[in-house]
Amino acid sequence: MAKKQPGRTRKRKRAQGEPELSPLRALLRLLFGSPMRRSEVLEHLERSEIELLKAVRYLLDAQIERLERRSEQRRSPRLRKIEVK
Repeated sequence: MAKKQPGRTRKRKRAQGEPELSPLRALLRLLFGSPMRRSEVLEHLERSEIELLKAVRYLLDAQIERLERRSEQRRSPRLRKIEVK
């Protein structure tokens, strides 16, 4: 059984023709050749990409909540107090 090196993760290879999901990673591959060796810079960029995606997810979730509240307010009947004499 091979020992796992610290800081290294096993990565799935992309199938031929499968699109590159990270434009930044694609740019780095173009600049430095393929395949790239893992380095602290690349690991930092990968973590940054994750944080960016989480920020986008937060913005989407917040917008969905606002729209759902607005829709809910429109559906609920507005009550008015009517005086009876």
